[in-house]
Amino acid sequence: MSSPEKSDKKDKEGDKDKDKDTSKEETQVTTTQQQKAQADYTGTSLKFFHALGFKKVACKCIEHVNDESLVYLVGKHVAIFNYENKLHRFILKNSKTAQIVAFCVSSNRRYIALSERLIEDNGIQVSVYNFNTASRVRTLSFNYFSKQPVVALDFSRDNKYLVTVTKGPDSNIFLWQLDKARLLGMQETTPVTQVSISPWAHWKMCTTSPTSLKIWQFQEKALKPFDPTVNRRREYKYTSHAWYDDDHLVVGTEDGDILILAAENERAVELKHTLHNVNEGHAIWAICAIGRGFVCGGDSGYFTLFERTYDADHFRPYKMFRTQERQRIVDISISPNEENVVCCFDNNEMVHFSLANVDLNPENDPGNFRPLPIGFHWDTVTAVDVCQQKAIVVTASTDKQVRVWNFLKKKLEVVKAFDEDALSIACHPTGLRLVIGFKYRMCMFNLLVSDLHLCSDFPVKNCREVRFSHGGQYFAAVIVNRILIFNTYNFECLGSLQGHSSMVKSICWTKNDLGLVSAGFEGAVYVWKVEGLKRDDSEDSVLKSTAYSCLRYDDQTGMIAAIGSNKVAESGAAEGEVTLRQIQKGAELRSTKPGAISQKHSSKAHTAELAICSVSQTIFVGTPTGQLLLYKWPLTDNAQPYQRYDIHQGEILFVLLSTDEKYLFTVGDDGSLFMFDVDIILEGRPISKKSFNYGIFDDVSYMLQSELDEKVRNIAVLESRLEDVSRERKAELDVQQAKSEAEKLKRVEEHNRVVAEMKGHVEEAVRERDKAKQAVLDNEKQLEALHMKAAEELESLYQKRTEEQNARYQTLKEEKDDLIVRYENKIYKTAKQHEEQRSGLITEHTSAVQELGSKIEDLQAKKDRLARENEDMFHEMCADYEMEIDGVKEQFNQKLKRETEDLLTAKSQTAVFKKKFDGLNAKIKELKAEKEEFVKAIAKKEKKIEDNDRAIAALKLEISVRNDTISTSEKKILELKKQTAELEKLRYVLTFKFNELRKEVAPKEEQIKIMNERIQEMDEELERVGIDRDTLKQTLVSKDEKIGVLLQNLKKTSQLLDDKERLISLLLRELTELVAANDPKHMVYQLKDIIMQYNSKYQQEDVTNERDKTQEFERQRDYMEAQLSSMKKQASRKELHLRHDNIRKTSENALLVKEINDLRHEKKILATKLGITEMHLKEAKALVQQQQRQTPQPGHSSTMGSRLPGESGLGDQWATRTGGGVGGAART
Repeated sequence: MSSPEKSDKKDKEGDKDKDKDTSKEETQVTTTQQQKAQADYTGTSLKFFHALGFKKVACKCIEHVNDESLVYLVGKHVAIFNYENKLHRFILKNSKTAQIVAFCVSSNRRYIALSERLIEDNGIQVSVYNFNTASRVRTLSFNYFSKQPVVALDFSRDNKYLVTVTKGPDSNIFLWQLDKARLLGMQETTPVTQVSISPWAHWKMCTTSPTSLKIWQFQEKALKPFDPTVNRRREYKYTSHAWYDDDHLVVGTEDGDILILAAENERAVELKHTLHNVNEGHAIWAICAIGRGFVCGGDSGYFTLFERTYDADHFRPYKMFRTQERQRIVDISISPNEENVVCCFDNNEMVHFSLANVDLNPENDPGNFRPLPIGFHWDTVTAVDVCQQKAIVVTASTDKQVRVWNFLKKKLEVVKAFDEDALSIACHPTGLRLVIGFKYRMCMFNLLVSDLHLCSDFPVKNCREVRFSHGGQYFAAVIVNRILIFNTYNFECLGSLQGHSSMVKSICWTKNDLGLVSAGFEGAVYVWKVEGLKRDDSEDSVLKSTAYSCLRYDDQTGMIAAIGSNKVAESGAAEGEVTLRQIQKGAELRSTKPGAISQKHSSKAHTAELAICSVSQTIFVGTPTGQLLLYKWPLTDNAQPYQRYDIHQGEILFVLLSTDEKYLFTVGDDGSLFMFDVDIILEGRPISKKSFNYGIFDDVSYMLQSELDEKVRNIAVLESRLEDVSRERKAELDVQQAKSEAEKLKRVEEHNRVVAEMKGHVEEAVRERDKAKQAVLDNEKQLEALHMKAAEELESLYQKRTEEQNARYQTLKEEKDDLIVRYENKIYKTAKQHEEQRSGLITEHTSAVQELGSKIEDLQAKKDRLARENEDMFHEMCADYEMEIDGVKEQFNQKLKRETEDLLTAKSQTAVFKKKFDGLNAKIKELKAEKEEFVKAIAKKEKKIEDNDRAIAALKLEISVRNDTISTSEKKILELKKQTAELEKLRYVLTFKFNELRKEVAPKEEQIKIMNERIQEMDEELERVGIDRDTLKQTLVSKDEKIGVLLQNLKKTSQLLDDKERLISLLLRELTELVAANDPKHMVYQLKDIIMQYNSKYQQEDVTNERDKTQEFERQRDYMEAQLSSMKKQASRKELHLRHDNIRKTSENALLVKEINDLRHEKKILATKLGITEMHLKEAKALVQQQQRQTPQPGHSSTMGSRLPGESGLGDQWATRTGGGVGGAART
């Protein structure tokens, strides 16, 4: 590396260190600022506590997280509800997310994937979160693929892959690899309602839509679809599907049919069977697979369980249930242990079904389905009210239902359905009465334990706003632009308040119920006095440009908070923009704009999106965008919210506080209700406010006298029935006791006889045990004799082998003495080889002896183990027999004692027993039958003893077989020893050949090493040359650019000088003309014009100078960008060079491997040639020896000595290799 590059690196490292230091300082400053802000914070913070309702999604509405918890979408967030302890947890959306469209849960219940629509550029992404840590694990971006949100998604079984489908009309299916956040494949498709990955093959997927059913396979880096229902008989509208296993797919249709698709013998998935009219012809909307089959649900509340069969039908219906509400089941979720099922309906309700007790549950019992306390209205909520003394919230909706919900017990207490829409509702402070406004009437109801009882009917039509006073003695009802005041207890109308020119949108009672505050659609806020039913004109506030929607009265300060939207655009406010105002007597209006625009200007819709917390001095404001804003109260001009919470997907319709201001409730037009825990914070510390004791009033409720009388009658009937049952049970017990005493007497003789028989069997078993023991001892003696005989044979064999080796050694020694004259130069080598052979043979003998000894020990241990096992088995059998006999004895003795006692008592009852003699005869027959069963049991035990005897005989046979195998193994050992001696001789020859070949290959390896070193040096030199060339090119380019910049500056300066000289010459000419005119009156005005003219020109020149500066800045920026691009090109060029070097080195490495393979091939050929020459040499030596035997001469040693030089060399080589000369070759 050159010196300038090193200096650049050092500068960069220094800059990085500086940046790190500055970032640390900044983080420290920000943390200290946050700590100070938290310490100084005063206000209110909200915690998500509970939620009602859920968001309906086309793909999946609910999923189980564990055996008792559900996850679903509600509002803008994800809720996790445990239906055993009724607790909620929430995964809140990110601040950059506008909406969560869909979700899915992984198979191991650890991750959740959320389809999110972003605020910025309306982009989309899929985020994967961990349930345990609530942290984001992966993010999949769709910026370059689609602008439509993901409406369906699913995990693979191993959680490594995710399939997603975007919304129509331009729908696409994507397959992602999650661990690398990499897109594997995508394909256009029709709009899809559900997608799933096969649990047994991540490359196989299924999609359903009303018009299509497709199986997708990821092959050759692409997604390929095919239709598995080509052989269908008619067209279907597909609704849902589920994978049962790797071969079966279950598909539901709107016609009530279920299609069974299967793949057999590794063929494609195709239609195999159709189940017709499953739910009596009603549509199937949800299918879920379980271990024993699958469950499905659909229209009219049908819920059916199917079992797997292994015939042509594949599945059969097991049980069919039906819910009491008979609403459409839109989704089903099953817990991981397959014991709990949760179904959600299209009316915003959920129910729980126990799958563990499905075999016991009757089909027509409505109690099979237990409602969960998270259901809500399925249509728009028109009115909400919170009770003062009881922990209940009452709601009314256009779905013609009124609900009473206990928010502390988290229980739905009353659901009442009416024939018309409930437009308004109010709860009495005691929680015992409700006033509900309908289209043609207004009614007061008594709130019973589980129902509403009509108390009074008022002829008031279309009442959309009703409120009870704080004390409960009055209630006010709004009829268009009039307010009627009623007495709660005698139902009389006290009067009417008139003055609004348009519909009254909101009313509120003042402190001590002395007055009433109202706000109208025309922009008027009036204060009314109940006494005299007159309006207080001094506190009126009218703004005709504003349409008020809600107002609240603060009892502590006497201020009024009102919110509304602008009817027209004026004074900087847009049409429909929401404005919050503070109204106070004798003070100016204070207003602030939350920044939201209301899309509604209807005078019929009534909302209540304001709530004032007097303890924390905070006002809660609900906006049309679903945000809840927290402002300081009283307001200041243009005040800004100090907290923002994203809650509902649509407009927030109602915001209410509980009596103790500890809980906050919000209701939105997305069909959900949120409950928050309100924490009041003062200077960074939470304040604990005393909560209201709702438990005092919870037990107080109304009950109808008719219901009470009916319950008293039912209690009396049950008591009489209980007495009858107790008498019947007592009589039955007496009869049973008499029968048992009779049976005891009859069984005494039978038990005694059985004991005697068992004693005889025990004696026989003891005799058989002694016989078996003696047989085992005889077998042990025989085995010991056989082993001793085998040891003696091995010892004799060892002596024989040693004698043979000694004799062979003596013969070899004699031959060595004979050949000393001819092979004097080889004596030392041959002696050394003989010594090596001798030591090898001795080691072989010792190892063989050790092996035989170890085998003998193994056999001995095996024999001992078998003997122990036989003895243990025998002892166990004997112990079992003895234990059984002892147990039977104890039982019989105990029974005998009891029966003797019974006999003493029974003597006094002989007269009774004579009457029952006939019955006893019948029981004697039964006892005889039992006796026969005892005899059969004894026969079975005898058969078991015979089986044990046969097992002992089989073990003896196995011992004899193993003795035979020992003898055969000894023979094999002798053969292996002979083969090892021959292999030793071949080893010497092969080592010599290998050494020669290694000498030939060694020089080539050294040459390869030298060539590799030279190649490496050349690569390093080329890299240095390339780096120097790039640096020179960069310096040349920078110098050329600097020269161009200097030329441009020179040109501009020269142009400026020319312009200034021209201006000066013009100024002098005009001044001379002015002096020559000699008109003193006009001279002053002309001189002023000249000064103004040239001053403007100089100002233009200053502007041009500024423009030149900006152009210079832009030129410098372009220069830096060009330099950066050149550095990028240089880096890419270096990377290309490195890639080429790697390719070249791999090719050279391949050539070297090829050369090594060629050398190995040559080595193999040389080895074969060497073997051929050795074979020829053996044949030649055999011929020579044959000739010597045929023509023996007295001087044969001299003739051998006068052999040809080539022949003598070959003989010497053969003698050295085999270690025995000519005699050794003859022996081999």
